[in-house]
Amino acid sequence: MAAAALAVKSLGPCRIDSPLKSLVESRRTTVHYVAEDDRVLFPATVGLVTATGLSPGQLPGFEPAGPRRKIFFEPAKLRVGIVTCGGLCPGSNDVIRGSVMELSVHYGVQKIHGFRNGFQGFIPKYGHDVLDLTPDIVTEIDEGGGTVLGTSRGGQDPGEIVDCLERMNIRILFVIGGDGTLRGAMDIARLIAERGLAIAGVGVPKTIDNDIPYVDQ
Repeated sequence: MAAAALAVKSLGPCRIDSPLKSLVESRRTTVHYVAEDDRVLFPATVGLVTATGLSPGQLPGFEPAGPRRKIFFEPAKLRVGIVTCGGLCPGSNDVIRGSVMELSVHYGVQKIHGFRNGFQGFIPKYGHDVLDLTPDIVTEIDEGGGTVLGTSRGGQDPGEIVDCLERMNIRILFVIGGDGTLRGAMDIARLIAERGLAIAGVGVPKTIDNDIPYVDQ
C-alpha cells in the first residue's frame, strides 16, 4: 500500500493553541501516546514486514491518533455535526456521548448538531429536525441501545448534504457508520474539496464484526 493512501489530508496550517496543549506537553510518553511526527506502522506482523522487503524506516504507516498542540479551527466559533447511519450497532451512543463531552468539556465547542435518521437528516424533503447536542442531553445515553439520533441507509445526494453543511456553517462532520456509510462520507469529502470548502470530515467505523485493526492506536 502506498504511503500516500494512508496520509490524512490537511485543511491548512494549524496555528491555534489547543485547549489541551498544557496537558499534552506535560504528559510523559507512554505506550499509549506517540509523538505527532511518529508513525503507527501498517504491517502488524513480522511476516508482513518481511514480505514487503522494506526496512522499518520505509514501511507505510498511519498518522498517530491523539490531541495536538496546535489546531486548525477556533473552538469557540466552531459548529460541529454528528450523524449515525446504517444498521444498529452496540456502542453508537457511546461514540455520540464521547464526542460531545470531549468537544464541549475539553475544547469548549458550543454548537454541536445531531442530524437525525442518517444522511436523510441533511435533506430538507425528509423533514427531520436537528438536535442540539449538549453534555446534559448525552450524559446518560450510553445506558441505552441503538442511537439517539436514529439511522437510515443511503441513497441521498452528496450535493444536498454539502449544501446543508454550508447553510449551517458546519465545519467538522463526524460520520458514524459502516462500509457503505464511510464510502458515502468519502463522496461528501470529495465534493467538499471540489468546492474548496474548509470542512473536515471524521469517519468513525461502526461494525459488529470485529474486523477493524489498529483502532486502539
